[in-house]
Amino acid sequence: DNLVCGINLDVGGVPVGRLMGRITGNESILKVVEGVLRENGIYVDLKKGIYSSDSIPFAEQGVPFINLARVGGKATLHIHTENDKGYYVRQEGFRRYFEAARILIERISNAELLPFTRGIDEDVKKELNRYLKERM
Repeated sequence: DNLVCGINLDVGGVPVGRLMGRITGNESILKVVEGVLRENGIYVDLKKGIYSSDSIPFAEQGVPFINLARVGGKATLHIHTENDKGYYVRQEGFRRYFEAARILIERISNAELLPFTRGIDEDVKKELNRYLKERM
């Protein structure tokens, strides 16, 4: 009940790729994240919806999440396979990824008033329920 939201950093480190974000929450969180990143010159392919990762159990309990990942490029073809090797990870792949997370954490945690409404929209809850039902 005391958690405002979470930030999930998933796939990262690939030198060729793009930042992707999924807001498992509501429209106000999406708009804040989009605005904060844009004003800092960081482009993220950002949408509202679920993201199959460690944020799912929290979302199931009503905690909204900002999910960030760096996707694309040859290295992401091998994720979660026997070919998922550390040599695909490069420092330059993390640079914008961690910068986006740092900016969001600072903005949200230092805000005197929460810059968005805490919650998960009904369409995202339905998507989450479908996802969970398919995997149970």
